[in-house]
Amino acid sequence: MDLRRIAAILLALTYAGCASLPFELDEKEGISRVYEKYRAAKAVERASDTFFETPSDDSPDAVFRTDPKSKVGYEFAIALDRSVDVVAGSKFRLEYVVKEGLAPTVREFPITAHPGWFFGEYKLVLTGSDAPSARWYPVAWRISLIGPDGGVLAARRSFLWGAPADTATDVKQK
Repeated sequence: MDLRRIAAILLALTYAGCASLPFELDEKEGISRVYEKYRAAKAVERASDTFFETPSDDSPDAVFRTDPKSKVGYEFAIALDRSVDVVAGSKFRLEYVVKEGLAPTVREFPITAHPGWFFGEYKLVLTGSDAPSARWYPVAWRISLIGPDGGVLAARRSFLWGAPADTATDVKQK
């Protein structure tokens, strides 16, 4: 077999394999990046906490936590494109899969504050029982910015989001 024929077969197999990928699974432009990580107690401590013993949240970020009393947990730092207009009544919807084969857990965060300064981000933090330990992380996630009318303004998902078990209709709402 000649080299051109092998290349043509490989190219055809590649296109056939790609044709079945779910590219349309609720991705919508507007979220430029999402960083995720577990934030331990030392990582969330601020200088004012250490030196003046007064808790402070004077950050340029808009922080939303599932348990407002706790700062420790799994964080999603979200940067929006400048073209996205966050209107009053909007909210973030975070869907995450705790364990493979389980329906996603859904958390909604009404947007009550906006990031300040130029580099500010929206931070959705799973705290308390939602992020049990530093070794815990979600299997897959999807973040959507929902407008007041219920329409999706922007959405982004993790690489593993979109398996049939992840898009089950019986979502667990907290």
